[in-house]
Amino acid sequence: MVNPGPFWLGLPIRLPLASRTDLPTVWTGDGFTTTVVVYLGIAILALLLTTTVLTLGKSVRAFRKDRERERLEDKLRPALRVRASDPEPEWTDWIPTLTEQERTVVADLLTEDMSLLEGKQKTRLQELGHALGLEEDAKDDLESASHYRRLHALKTLADLEAEVDPEWLARQVPDRRSEREAAVHVLAANPSPEAREVGIDLLFAEEPLSVYGIDGLHALVDENPAPLLRYLDDQPPSNPQLLSQILLVVQFAGMPSGDPPLDGILAGTNHDDPTIRERVFHVLATYGWHEDVREQVDVDAILEDPAVPVRSAAYRMFDDWGDDDARYMLSRAASREPDDRARVLIARGLQRKAPQSLSELRAEGTLSPSDRSWADIKHVIRRQPDPLR
Repeated sequence: MVNPGPFWLGLPIRLPLASRTDLPTVWTGDGFTTTVVVYLGIAILALLLTTTVLTLGKSVRAFRKDRERERLEDKLRPALRVRASDPEPEWTDWIPTLTEQERTVVADLLTEDMSLLEGKQKTRLQELGHALGLEEDAKDDLESASHYRRLHALKTLADLEAEVDPEWLARQVPDRRSEREAAVHVLAANPSPEAREVGIDLLFAEEPLSVYGIDGLHALVDENPAPLLRYLDDQPPSNPQLLSQILLVVQFAGMPSGDPPLDGILAGTNHDDPTIRERVFHVLATYGWHEDVREQVDVDAILEDPAVPVRSAAYRMFDDWGDDDARYMLSRAASREPDDRARVLIARGLQRKAPQSLSELRAEGTLSPSDRSWADIKHVIRRQPDPLR
Protein backbone atom coordinates (compact mmCIF):
# COMPACT_ATOMS: atom_id res chain seq x y z
CA MET A 1 0.00 0.00 0.00
CA VAL A 2 1.19 3.45 -0.81
CA ASN A 3 0.64 6.35 1.55
CA PRO A 4 0.81 9.92 0.39
CA GLY A 5 3.89 11.79 1.59
CA PRO A 6 3.94 15.22 3.12
CA PHE A 7 2.01 17.67 0.98
CA TRP A 8 4.94 20.06 0.67
CA LEU A 9 7.04 17.33 -0.95
CA GLY A 10 4.34 15.97 -3.19
CA LEU A 11 5.99 12.55 -3.14
CA PRO A 12 4.41 9.23 -2.24
CA ILE A 13 6.07 7.07 0.46
CA ARG A 14 5.67 3.30 0.38
CA LEU A 15 5.07 1.99 3.99
CA PRO A 16 4.42 -1.67 4.95
CA LEU A 17 1.14 -1.93 6.88
CA ALA A 18 0.69 -4.68 9.48
CA SER A 19 -1.81 -7.37 8.62
CA ARG A 20 -2.98 -10.48 10.46
CA THR A 21 -0.39 -12.47 8.57
CA ASP A 22 2.34 -10.31 10.14
CA LEU A 23 1.86 -11.88 13.65
CA PRO A 24 4.83 -13.88 15.04
CA THR A 25 4.81 -17.36 13.68
CA VAL A 26 6.60 -20.65 14.25
CA TRP A 27 7.83 -23.03 11.55
CA THR A 28 5.95 -26.30 11.76
CA GLY A 29 7.13 -28.06 8.65
CA ASP A 30 3.81 -27.70 6.91
CA GLY A 31 4.05 -23.96 6.60
CA PHE A 32 3.60 -20.89 8.74
CA THR A 33 0.92 -20.92 11.44
CA THR A 34 -0.15 -18.79 14.40
CA THR A 35 -1.72 -21.65 16.36
CA VAL A 36 1.46 -22.47 18.27
CA VAL A 37 1.80 -18.82 19.31
CA VAL A 38 -1.69 -18.86 20.84
CA TYR A 39 -1.04 -22.12 22.71
CA LEU A 40 2.30 -20.81 23.96
CA GLY A 41 0.63 -17.70 25.33
CA ILE A 42 -2.00 -19.79 27.10
CA ALA A 43 0.73 -21.98 28.65
CA ILE A 44 2.67 -18.97 29.91
CA LEU A 45 -0.48 -17.45 31.39
CA ALA A 46 -1.35 -20.72 33.11
CA LEU A 47 2.18 -20.95 34.49
CA LEU A 48 1.96 -17.43 35.90
CA LEU A 49 -1.39 -18.14 37.50
CA THR A 50 -0.10 -21.38 39.02
CA THR A 51 2.99 -19.63 40.41
CA THR A 52 0.82 -16.88 41.89
CA VAL A 53 -1.51 -19.37 43.56
CA LEU A 54 1.39 -21.39 44.98
CA THR A 55 3.12 -18.25 46.29
CA LEU A 56 -0.05 -17.02 47.95
CA GLY A 57 -0.65 -20.45 49.45
CA LYS A 58 2.87 -20.60 50.81
CA SER A 59 2.51 -17.11 52.29
CA VAL A 60 -0.76 -18.05 53.97
CA ARG A 61 0.79 -21.19 55.47
CA ALA A 62 3.80 -19.20 56.73
CA PHE A 63 1.49 -16.59 58.23
CA ARG A 64 -0.54 -19.24 60.04
CA LYS A 65 2.65 -20.92 61.25
CA ASP A 66 4.00 -17.62 62.61
CA ARG A 67 0.71 -16.90 64.34
CA GLU A 68 0.71 -20.34 65.92
CA ARG A 69 4.29 -19.90 67.09
CA GLU A 70 3.48 -16.50 68.61
CA ARG A 71 0.57 -18.09 70.43
CA LEU A 72 2.80 -20.83 71.82
CA GLU A 73 5.48 -18.34 72.85
CA ASP A 74 2.91 -16.24 74.72
CA LYS A 75 1.73 -19.39 76.45
CA LEU A 76 5.10 -20.97 77.28
CA ARG A 77 7.31 -17.98 78.10
CA PRO A 78 5.57 -17.14 81.41
CA ALA A 79 5.51 -20.80 82.41
CA LEU A 80 9.21 -21.15 81.62
CA ARG A 81 10.23 -18.11 83.66
CA VAL A 82 8.02 -19.04 86.61
CA ARG A 83 9.63 -22.47 86.77
CA ALA A 84 13.09 -20.94 86.39
CA SER A 85 12.41 -18.89 89.52
CA ASP A 86 11.23 -21.96 91.44
CA PRO A 87 13.94 -23.69 93.53
CA GLU A 88 12.41 -27.00 92.39
CA PRO A 89 11.31 -26.49 88.77
CA GLU A 90 10.67 -30.23 88.19
CA TRP A 91 11.70 -30.12 84.53
CA THR A 92 11.50 -33.90 84.12
CA ASP A 93 7.81 -33.79 85.01
CA TRP A 94 7.06 -30.80 82.79
CA ILE A 95 8.80 -31.89 79.59
CA PRO A 96 6.59 -34.97 78.90
CA THR A 97 3.51 -32.73 78.97
CA LEU A 98 4.77 -30.74 75.97
CA THR A 99 4.07 -31.50 72.34
CA GLU A 100 6.92 -31.74 69.84
CA GLN A 101 6.17 -28.24 68.56
CA GLU A 102 6.04 -26.87 72.11
CA ARG A 103 9.43 -28.43 72.89
CA THR A 104 10.91 -26.68 69.86
CA VAL A 105 9.50 -23.35 71.02
CA VAL A 106 10.75 -23.94 74.60
CA ALA A 107 14.25 -24.71 73.28
CA ASP A 108 14.31 -21.42 71.35
CA LEU A 109 13.01 -19.44 74.34
CA LEU A 110 15.58 -21.16 76.51
CA THR A 111 18.42 -20.01 74.25
CA GLU A 112 17.19 -16.41 74.46
CA ASP A 113 16.78 -16.42 78.26
CA MET A 114 20.12 -18.08 79.02
CA SER A 115 21.85 -15.14 77.35
CA LEU A 116 19.99 -12.68 79.59
CA LEU A 117 19.89 -14.34 83.01
CA GLU A 118 22.59 -15.03 85.57
CA GLY A 119 22.90 -16.91 88.83
CA LYS A 120 20.50 -19.62 89.94
CA GLN A 121 17.91 -18.86 87.28
CA LYS A 122 20.46 -19.43 84.52
CA THR A 123 21.63 -22.62 86.24
CA ARG A 124 18.06 -23.96 86.28
CA LEU A 125 17.60 -23.10 82.62
CA GLN A 126 20.83 -24.93 81.83
CA GLU A 127 19.41 -27.98 83.61
CA LEU A 128 16.35 -27.75 81.38
CA GLY A 129 18.58 -27.50 78.32
CA HIS A 130 20.40 -30.68 79.29
CA ALA A 131 17.06 -32.40 79.97
CA LEU A 132 15.86 -31.43 76.48
CA GLY A 133 19.05 -32.86 74.94
CA LEU A 134 20.23 -29.52 73.56
CA GLU A 135 23.90 -30.30 74.21
CA GLU A 136 23.78 -33.50 72.16
CA ASP A 137 21.85 -31.75 69.39
CA ALA A 138 24.40 -28.93 69.30
CA LYS A 139 27.31 -31.34 69.05
CA ASP A 140 25.57 -33.09 66.16
CA ASP A 141 24.98 -29.75 64.43
CA LEU A 142 28.72 -29.06 64.47
CA GLU A 143 28.92 -31.71 61.76
CA SER A 144 26.56 -29.67 59.57
CA ALA A 145 27.77 -27.89 56.46
CA SER A 146 25.53 -24.92 57.31
CA HIS A 147 27.49 -22.01 58.74
CA TYR A 148 24.41 -20.70 60.55
CA ARG A 149 23.67 -24.05 62.22
CA ARG A 150 27.27 -24.38 63.35
CA LEU A 151 27.28 -20.89 64.89
CA HIS A 152 23.96 -21.60 66.62
CA ALA A 153 25.37 -24.88 67.96
CA LEU A 154 28.46 -23.16 69.37
CA LYS A 155 26.34 -20.48 71.04
CA THR A 156 24.12 -23.16 72.59
CA LEU A 157 27.14 -25.00 73.99
CA ALA A 158 28.47 -21.73 75.43
CA ASP A 159 25.11 -20.85 77.01
CA LEU A 160 24.83 -24.32 78.52
CA GLU A 161 28.44 -24.02 79.78
CA ALA A 162 28.91 -27.50 78.39
CA GLU A 163 32.14 -29.27 79.24
CA VAL A 164 33.76 -30.29 75.97
CA ASP A 165 37.18 -31.61 75.12
CA PRO A 166 39.18 -28.61 73.86
CA GLU A 167 41.08 -30.61 71.25
CA TRP A 168 37.85 -32.15 69.95
CA LEU A 169 36.24 -28.73 69.67
CA ALA A 170 39.25 -27.33 67.82
CA ARG A 171 38.91 -30.12 65.24
CA GLN A 172 35.26 -29.25 64.67
CA VAL A 173 35.98 -25.61 63.86
CA PRO A 174 37.14 -24.76 60.33
CA ASP A 175 39.39 -21.89 59.37
CA ARG A 176 36.67 -19.27 59.72
CA ARG A 177 37.11 -16.44 62.21
CA SER A 178 33.49 -16.19 63.35
CA GLU A 179 33.33 -19.88 64.25
CA ARG A 180 36.74 -19.85 65.96
CA GLU A 181 35.66 -16.90 68.10
CA ALA A 182 32.39 -18.65 68.98
CA ALA A 183 34.38 -21.77 69.96
CA VAL A 184 36.50 -19.67 72.33
CA HIS A 185 33.31 -18.63 74.13
CA VAL A 186 32.56 -22.33 74.62
CA LEU A 187 36.03 -22.91 76.08
CA ALA A 188 35.74 -19.80 78.27
CA ALA A 189 32.77 -21.34 80.07
CA ASN A 190 35.17 -23.88 81.60
CA PRO A 191 38.60 -22.20 81.37
CA SER A 192 41.00 -25.01 82.20
CA PRO A 193 44.70 -24.59 81.40
CA GLU A 194 44.27 -26.75 78.31
CA ALA A 195 41.22 -24.73 77.24
CA ARG A 196 43.21 -21.48 77.49
CA GLU A 197 46.05 -22.84 75.38
CA VAL A 198 43.73 -24.25 72.71
CA GLY A 199 41.58 -21.10 72.70
CA ILE A 200 44.58 -18.85 72.16
CA ASP A 201 45.75 -21.03 69.27
CA LEU A 202 42.26 -20.89 67.75
CA LEU A 203 42.03 -17.12 67.88
CA PHE A 204 45.35 -15.86 66.67
CA ALA A 205 46.00 -15.68 62.99
CA GLU A 206 47.27 -12.43 61.53
CA GLU A 207 43.82 -10.85 61.28
CA PRO A 208 42.39 -8.63 64.03
CA LEU A 209 39.63 -9.93 66.27
CA SER A 210 36.05 -8.76 66.25
CA VAL A 211 34.49 -7.32 69.41
CA TYR A 212 32.96 -10.75 70.01
CA GLY A 213 36.42 -12.31 69.76
CA ILE A 214 37.95 -9.81 72.18
CA ASP A 215 35.16 -10.52 74.65
CA GLY A 216 35.74 -14.27 74.33
CA LEU A 217 39.48 -13.90 74.82
CA HIS A 218 38.97 -11.81 77.95
CA ALA A 219 36.54 -14.38 79.39
CA LEU A 220 39.04 -17.14 78.60
CA VAL A 221 42.08 -15.60 80.33
CA ASP A 222 40.49 -13.26 82.88
CA GLU A 223 41.36 -15.43 85.88
CA ASN A 224 44.87 -16.18 84.65
CA PRO A 225 46.38 -14.37 81.62
CA ALA A 226 49.71 -16.25 81.90
CA PRO A 227 49.13 -18.26 78.66
CA LEU A 228 48.48 -15.01 76.81
CA LEU A 229 51.68 -13.49 78.22
CA ARG A 230 53.62 -16.55 77.10
CA TYR A 231 52.12 -16.19 73.62
CA LEU A 232 53.30 -12.58 73.45
CA ASP A 233 56.72 -13.69 74.64
CA ASP A 234 57.06 -16.53 72.11
CA GLN A 235 55.35 -15.23 68.96
CA PRO A 236 54.12 -11.63 69.16
CA PRO A 237 51.77 -10.84 66.25
CA SER A 238 53.10 -8.59 63.52
CA ASN A 239 49.68 -6.98 62.98
CA PRO A 240 49.61 -3.83 65.19
CA GLN A 241 45.83 -3.88 65.57
CA LEU A 242 45.83 -7.49 66.77
CA LEU A 243 48.72 -6.73 69.15
CA SER A 244 46.81 -3.75 70.55
CA GLN A 245 43.75 -5.94 71.13
CA ILE A 246 45.82 -8.53 73.02
CA LEU A 247 47.38 -5.83 75.20
CA LEU A 248 43.91 -4.46 75.91
CA VAL A 249 42.79 -7.88 77.17
CA VAL A 250 45.91 -8.23 79.34
CA GLN A 251 45.33 -4.76 80.77
CA PHE A 252 41.87 -5.66 82.06
CA ALA A 253 42.57 -9.28 83.01
CA GLY A 254 43.42 -10.44 86.50
CA MET A 255 46.86 -11.15 87.88
CA PRO A 256 48.63 -14.18 86.40
CA SER A 257 49.70 -17.05 88.61
CA GLY A 258 53.38 -17.69 89.24
CA ASP A 259 56.08 -15.59 87.66
CA PRO A 260 54.65 -14.51 84.29
CA PRO A 261 56.94 -13.77 81.33
CA LEU A 262 56.77 -10.07 80.52
CA ASP A 263 59.49 -9.75 77.88
CA GLY A 264 56.89 -9.73 75.13
CA ILE A 265 55.11 -6.77 76.72
CA LEU A 266 58.29 -4.90 77.60
CA ALA A 267 59.44 -5.22 73.98
CA GLY A 268 56.41 -3.14 73.06
CA THR A 269 57.96 -0.05 74.69
CA ASN A 270 60.15 0.17 71.55
CA HIS A 271 57.39 -0.56 69.02
CA ASP A 272 57.18 1.71 65.98
CA ASP A 273 53.47 2.34 66.53
CA PRO A 274 52.87 4.94 69.28
CA THR A 275 49.45 3.43 70.09
CA ILE A 276 51.22 0.18 70.96
CA ARG A 277 53.74 1.95 73.18
CA GLU A 278 50.91 3.78 74.94
CA ARG A 279 48.96 0.55 75.49
CA VAL A 280 52.07 -1.15 76.89
CA PHE A 281 52.40 1.45 79.64
CA HIS A 282 48.74 1.02 80.50
CA VAL A 283 49.42 -2.70 80.94
CA LEU A 284 52.61 -2.21 82.96
CA ALA A 285 50.72 0.00 85.40
CA THR A 286 49.47 -3.21 87.07
CA TYR A 287 52.88 -4.91 87.07
CA GLY A 288 54.93 -2.46 89.12
CA TRP A 289 55.65 -5.22 91.64
CA HIS A 290 57.65 -7.14 89.02
CA GLU A 291 61.44 -6.62 89.19
CA ASP A 292 61.94 -7.02 85.44
CA VAL A 293 59.49 -4.20 84.82
CA ARG A 294 61.23 -1.93 87.31
CA GLU A 295 64.62 -2.60 85.81
CA GLN A 296 63.68 -2.18 82.16
CA VAL A 297 61.47 0.92 82.31
CA ASP A 298 63.76 3.86 81.52
CA VAL A 299 62.42 7.31 82.31
CA ASP A 300 65.02 8.92 80.01
CA ALA A 301 63.76 6.87 77.07
CA ILE A 302 60.20 7.83 77.99
CA LEU A 303 61.07 11.53 77.95
CA GLU A 304 62.60 11.14 74.51
CA ASP A 305 59.43 9.60 73.11
CA PRO A 306 57.94 12.09 70.60
CA ALA A 307 54.32 11.08 71.32
CA VAL A 308 52.67 12.97 74.18
CA PRO A 309 50.04 10.22 74.79
CA VAL A 310 52.86 7.71 75.29
CA ARG A 311 54.63 9.88 77.86
CA SER A 312 51.32 10.62 79.59
CA ALA A 313 50.56 6.90 79.85
CA ALA A 314 53.99 6.34 81.41
CA TYR A 315 53.35 9.07 84.01
CA ARG A 316 50.02 7.45 84.89
CA MET A 317 51.90 4.17 85.25
CA PHE A 318 54.32 5.71 87.77
CA ASP A 319 51.34 7.27 89.53
CA ASP A 320 49.69 3.86 89.86
CA TRP A 321 52.89 2.28 91.19
CA GLY A 322 52.89 4.91 93.90
CA ASP A 323 56.11 4.08 95.78
CA ASP A 324 59.31 6.03 96.34
CA ASP A 325 60.96 4.73 93.17
CA ALA A 326 57.98 5.78 91.07
CA ARG A 327 57.95 9.16 92.76
CA TYR A 328 61.61 9.55 91.92
CA MET A 329 60.86 8.77 88.25
CA LEU A 330 58.17 11.45 88.21
CA SER A 331 60.49 13.94 89.84
CA ARG A 332 63.08 13.36 87.12
CA ALA A 333 60.45 13.92 84.46
CA ALA A 334 59.11 17.05 86.14
CA SER A 335 61.80 19.44 84.96
CA ARG A 336 62.06 18.04 81.43
CA GLU A 337 58.48 17.44 80.25
CA PRO A 338 57.52 20.16 77.71
CA ASP A 339 53.78 19.42 77.42
CA ASP A 340 51.50 21.24 79.85
CA ARG A 341 48.90 18.48 80.17
CA ALA A 342 51.57 15.88 80.81
CA ARG A 343 53.15 18.15 83.42
CA VAL A 344 49.82 18.33 85.23
CA LEU A 345 49.83 14.51 85.41
CA ILE A 346 53.31 14.60 86.93
CA ALA A 347 52.27 17.20 89.49
CA ARG A 348 49.19 15.23 90.41
CA GLY A 349 51.24 12.05 90.85
CA LEU A 350 53.76 13.78 93.07
CA GLN A 351 51.24 15.44 95.37
CA ARG A 352 48.98 12.38 95.65
CA LYS A 353 51.67 10.02 96.81
CA ALA A 354 53.37 12.15 99.45
CA PRO A 355 52.18 15.56 100.71
CA GLN A 356 55.76 16.59 101.45
CA SER A 357 57.12 15.54 98.07
CA LEU A 358 57.06 18.96 96.44
CA SER A 359 58.81 20.65 99.32
CA GLU A 360 61.43 17.90 99.31
CA LEU A 361 61.91 18.34 95.59
CA ARG A 362 62.39 22.07 96.06
CA ALA A 363 64.92 21.41 98.79
CA GLU A 364 66.72 18.89 96.59
CA GLY A 365 66.68 21.31 93.67
CA THR A 366 64.93 18.79 91.41
CA LEU A 367 62.28 21.27 90.34
CA SER A 368 63.51 24.19 88.29
CA PRO A 369 62.24 27.69 89.18
CA SER A 370 59.95 27.66 86.14
CA ASP A 371 58.34 24.42 87.34
CA ARG A 372 57.61 25.52 90.90
CA SER A 373 54.60 27.65 89.99
CA TRP A 374 52.71 24.91 88.16
CA ALA A 375 53.66 22.39 90.84
CA ASP A 376 51.86 24.51 93.42
CA ILE A 377 48.50 23.66 91.83
CA LYS A 378 48.49 20.58 94.07
CA HIS A 379 46.08 22.22 96.48
CA VAL A 380 43.61 22.86 93.65
CA ILE A 381 44.06 19.46 92.05
CA ARG A 382 43.47 17.71 95.37
CA ARG A 383 39.88 18.96 95.36
CA GLN A 384 39.11 18.29 91.66
CA PRO A 385 38.33 15.07 89.76
CA ASP A 386 40.92 14.00 87.23
CA PRO A 387 39.64 14.93 83.72
CA LEU A 388 42.53 13.19 81.99
CA ARG A 389 42.05 9.65 83.28
